[in-house]
Amino acid sequence: MDRLSFFKQGLSSVLDATSSLIGIKKAADSFTEAVSEALSEVRTNIGLHLPTLDNDMYTSPESTLDRIAQLGFTSIEVSAFYRGKVHLLPPSEFKALAKKAGLRIDVAYLTMAPTMTPEERANYLAPTKAASESSSETVNDGANKADSDSSDVVISDGVNKANSEIITEEECKETKDPDTLWWENAIATYAQLGCKYISLAYQPEGDSDKAIADFVAYVNLIHSIAAKQNMQLCFHPKTECLIPRNGESALDKIAAQCDAKVLSFEIDTYEAAKAGMAATELIKHFGSRVALLHLHDEYNVGDGDKIDFDATLKEASRHGIDNIYIEVHNFTQPPINCVEKSIFYVEALPSAQY
Repeated sequence: MDRLSFFKQGLSSVLDATSSLIGIKKAADSFTEAVSEALSEVRTNIGLHLPTLDNDMYTSPESTLDRIAQLGFTSIEVSAFYRGKVHLLPPSEFKALAKKAGLRIDVAYLTMAPTMTPEERANYLAPTKAASESSSETVNDGANKADSDSSDVVISDGVNKANSEIITEEECKETKDPDTLWWENAIATYAQLGCKYISLAYQPEGDSDKAIADFVAYVNLIHSIAAKQNMQLCFHPKTECLIPRNGESALDKIAAQCDAKVLSFEIDTYEAAKAGMAATELIKHFGSRVALLHLHDEYNVGDGDKIDFDATLKEASRHGIDNIYIEVHNFTQPPINCVEKSIFYVEALPSAQY
């Protein structure tokens, strides 16, 4: 074999060996990516209740969302709705910042109280001048019904107009009560963020039959609006709503009067503890109606000794609850530090390991 042939053969061997090594590296990289993807799918979905960092979100929303993602959170439960904006940002801008940080927005948490009773709301409708002067429309219980063959525009509960061109925005507002208008605007805003759930934190005014009936009417109003945006309404009960009286709590009464398709629940570990019970009991009791979970303690999550967070996560897993949010309300240090300490505690729990 001459020198040239020997050199060519040697070079060929080197190239073959190099190709093999590159192939091994590619295979290793592919394996690593596959493992990472698989682990991300089985990892417990831990999000952050964003009101925890309210001040940070108002002063520096982009860096705050980035920091939340860096700490290992995968989603956020948003609030802070005001006049079509979230944390003073248009929905499209807020959504873009969350997407850039790699955070999903699945839940909107709202505390809006009703401004009127169900009776006042039912009597609020004020038909527009055009509707009242129309002789071709039949007035029934304050509702104007147009010919069924026409292209109806639904203006409010029970108020239809045949000709949408004669209805101004101000006329539309005159036919809707303030509660309906507020919830329509809020839910439309959160729909733009991609929210799947609305969590109602407003509580009934006691546990009397009248108080529960008024609350259920309010729930039905919100549900009717949320359903149009394919959102599930949940109720976040506070301590007073969980305490049994005569063997039954306000939450039990609400659950009995609201269909499961209308209302689900968001259980809070700290609210349950203050009521003298474990969140695991509530999850077992209400089963599939529990859609959301707050990991919440008096201070940082895990600082106290009254809540078994590991057992709570295990029970949540057994019931398929995968929208879980850390909430910190009382701060012993800067809020972001409390959030960091809380997520590190939760991720170290046996139930959060994969």
